[in-house]
Amino acid sequence: MFLPLGRALGYPEIQHASPLINGGNFLYYWLYAYNQEGRGIQTRVQERERILVWFEQFPWLKKYSVRPKLPHRLLSAWNGTSPDILGRDFTAEQLQNFCRELLESSPAFMAKVEGYRALLGEKTCLINIRRGDYYQHQHLIDQYGLDNEKYVVAALGLLPESYTRFCLVSDDIGWCQEHITPLIPGEVFYNHNRQDMFDDLALLTAAPALVLANSTFSFWGGHLGDTLNPQRLVLAPPYHFKNPDGSYNRERFDRSWAVVEISE
Repeated sequence: MFLPLGRALGYPEIQHASPLINGGNFLYYWLYAYNQEGRGIQTRVQERERILVWFEQFPWLKKYSVRPKLPHRLLSAWNGTSPDILGRDFTAEQLQNFCRELLESSPAFMAKVEGYRALLGEKTCLINIRRGDYYQHQHLIDQYGLDNEKYVVAALGLLPESYTRFCLVSDDIGWCQEHITPLIPGEVFYNHNRQDMFDDLALLTAAPALVLANSTFSFWGGHLGDTLNPQRLVLAPPYHFKNPDGSYNRERFDRSWAVVEISE
């Protein structure tokens, strides 16, 4: 019963952010707030400790965020769903507009991107491998587990021969050096000067060709880079995750990405 009063007093709608999420999931929330503002509905993303590092790289996102206080809990409408499906929750044009404004808002991040463009050149394909918690708990293995060796081999089979250098980005470099590097017929290198996840995101954005991991962080590297270079080749894994019935969930894939099919 307080919501009409809250709207009259100018309290924004608030997008709930789980304390368990990180990385790309936050960007979907900010995209939602950005699009809501475009419709004339003041909307903010609930600040969490994990969000704060994003403000250092992209101060623009602060305008779409709020640390709720008691009045917000009483007077704001709260959205508890995840508005993260292309074609359902946002259009390709809305996504591109958000990506463009996000990139233009951060000269520091764009400087990273330009530096990595120079490092990569035109003949480098970036391969992103997600490991981490996906392979530490059985329920996550069942849902998100991917045969990365088989995926990389299949992706390389779709890649033009002009790409002769390969940059590997992963949260488990040791595993990649043992299991992925031997599969790649060309020069393989890693970013040994990495400082944080924004170096990873900038590399994904800068890559002239990209093999995505099955993670939302990787997808955002795809979206940001596609905004700067719409003609680049992006290869996507067979699925983001498996649905309860075993079918492949690809709802967050951009329509321009080529899906790499592999047998299980």
